[in-house]
Amino acid sequence: MSKSDNGTIVIITSNHAFSTIPGCFPYNTTKTALKGLVQSLAIEWGPKIRAVGVAPGFIETAGTQTWFDSFPDPGAERERTNAFHPSGRIGTPDEVGAFCAFLCSEYGKFMNGTTYLMDGGRSALMQDT
Repeated sequence: MSKSDNGTIVIITSNHAFSTIPGCFPYNTTKTALKGLVQSLAIEWGPKIRAVGVAPGFIETAGTQTWFDSFPDPGAERERTNAFHPSGRIGTPDEVGAFCAFLCSEYGKFMNGTTYLMDGGRSALMQDT
């Protein structure tokens, strides 16, 4: 990778690396550690190898559906969750993948040592409405 002109490591973490909710320990702690790993790798291995992080929030996955299904009315919980996002919806795996591809492309070469929050605007809210 160091012989490439664009060696890139993308580390997937979570929005819980930035802020969290009760009941998420130790998940949030490990995700925060990954944010630190991104910074350290960029410092130790740059400039030959870049390290960037992606911290998705709610993404449409089987696990997310299982979580919705744990509520008495899964559809109502999905609507409530969507409403918490300024984008009005949760993200998709394709969106996360496309962002990772961008980070690894020639257009992402200046991005290094940072973890990018990808949460549909959820972190912009001070509290749930």
